[in-house]
Amino acid sequence: MASAWSVRPKDARVSMPLEWDEVADCDPAAFTLATAPARFAERGDASAGIDSAAGSLDALLELSASQEAADLGDAPIGVWPRDRTKRRRRRKSGKVPLPTEDRGKTIDDDSSIGTLATPFSFGNCLMPAGELDAARLVGGSEADRSRVLERVHEYLEANASFDWGRLQDIWSGAQEAVFFNLNGHTYRGREHWTRLWQFYQPNVRSGYWTPFDLGGVVSNDLAVVWCERHTQSEWIGRDPPPQARRYGVSFISRSTMVFRKEAGDWRVVHVHFSEASTAPRPGGI
Repeated sequence: MASAWSVRPKDARVSMPLEWDEVADCDPAAFTLATAPARFAERGDASAGIDSAAGSLDALLELSASQEAADLGDAPIGVWPRDRTKRRRRRKSGKVPLPTEDRGKTIDDDSSIGTLATPFSFGNCLMPAGELDAARLVGGSEADRSRVLERVHEYLEANASFDWGRLQDIWSGAQEAVFFNLNGHTYRGREHWTRLWQFYQPNVRSGYWTPFDLGGVVSNDLAVVWCERHTQSEWIGRDPPPQARRYGVSFISRSTMVFRKEAGDWRVVHVHFSEASTAPRPGGI
């Protein structure tokens, strides 16, 4: 049995019909068990006439058939780890481990883009296959490029739950380390960022921000990695959220991470995160 109305965990958000003029500017987080009854009393049920406005899936099926004929498959997307207690070995040499169901099988880095259509395991999280290819980074050794990519994903995984304990090994503790946060503020030193995550952890629900268009350069002791990320988080704190950034909406953020080799491993000494603009680029570019 299908229904136009349903309640979603964990914040009692209500999946409900809207009028077309509301869709563009709606905030999904605003529709909950606390707000839906008053809205229903004021505007009624937007799905009341749904049976008299039946549509057709023919155009969609035709588009699907044409894309399948053109060998355009589904885009690989990141998936939240189902078991955070399991750690997978890091990628070594030119081989990459496949998901648990394909344990023991490997693919060559040179064939990872366009060959494996589904996401596969990196650490204990599933990532888009193409973003794991060390060839996306220029310079350095194969081992360094692979390790730098792994550190990027380790950070994104820690960021998904604001795991500030895990951050201590990823962020450099050097005094000169400076971090530009997505909230627009500057944090000097690892302690500042740690305190920020300690504030966020009970107040913000987030997830893995899947990266795309990843690139970078690597030298003997320094590496820079840039990408864009599918970004969304929800404010769940009792107090009103800070105005420094948006919550409850999906957007693209940009990321630049600077790594330095310290005590035999790569650690972050600088980041610059910002929200990507959706406005037309000046100059008609």
